[in-house]
Amino acid sequence: MNTDREFPYNLEADLGEFLEVEEFCPGIFYISAKSEDYPIALEYLVLKSDNTILSEAAKSYGKVPDFATDVLLYYLDDNFGGRQVAMYEVMRYRATHGLPPLSYGDVADIAVFGMENNPEYFGTFPVPIHTTRGKTLRYKTLARGVFAIETSTFERVVAICYPIWACDISDYVKTLGELLPGEKDTVKTLPYLFFPEHSACLALFEIWNEYPVLAKSPCLNYAAIMNAVWERFPEFAAARNIHEQSGDNDVSAKLLKLTGIEIEPKLHPENMVYLTPEAGTDYLNF
Repeated sequence: MNTDREFPYNLEADLGEFLEVEEFCPGIFYISAKSEDYPIALEYLVLKSDNTILSEAAKSYGKVPDFATDVLLYYLDDNFGGRQVAMYEVMRYRATHGLPPLSYGDVADIAVFGMENNPEYFGTFPVPIHTTRGKTLRYKTLARGVFAIETSTFERVVAICYPIWACDISDYVKTLGELLPGEKDTVKTLPYLFFPEHSACLALFEIWNEYPVLAKSPCLNYAAIMNAVWERFPEFAAARNIHEQSGDNDVSAKLLKLTGIEIEPKLHPENMVYLTPEAGTDYLNF
């Protein structure tokens, strides 16, 4: 165990074998544990419910386990479980009390991902004022961190925030996006990626099923998005369908296979690219 204080609870029977324990702040512990029921180690933040370092707002995201009702647990593998909120306040405490920063992650990175997962705490993504095709003149919010923009050159672009394009867009499609000058070091700048209307169909197609709110936007026509993909990027569409039909896109099955667990990959026909000729290719309307 990597801690200089006694860990206050015996939770190994419930969380699994502890691989690492570190006290991030007084009374707030990081735990990495592996159970027999899951093939990979899971990470937690653990504290007493009466700990005063975290705000009441941050505590409201913690889970009270049945096996220790005076404890709060944050599951660090759960994007929507308040992990960014808790880690942000831990890092704020360390910074304001002269403690060295943690190697867990950069606080700006945590905050920007928090805007995606917990906007009620961090606030929402602002629309970018400048794009790679001119200044923003008018825009529509398609999803949190996804904007359709008409620029000062009267071109239309789709701006996608860093957390979404970094995690949910393929490397090939990323190459079709544009960054503002000076934002090449994306790890430090966490920039928007701008897709001109010609290639934005690919980016929207890739994030469509991950962000169902897109389907509610009156600005988007999904059938036309897929038609535009087929018309402009036929090799991508064909390869996508082949991989989906063969089960190659089931990431969970691939990860489990690496741990020695063989399962039949799931097919997701909804992730394939379909042609609907009568829908045309005019997919972005505002």
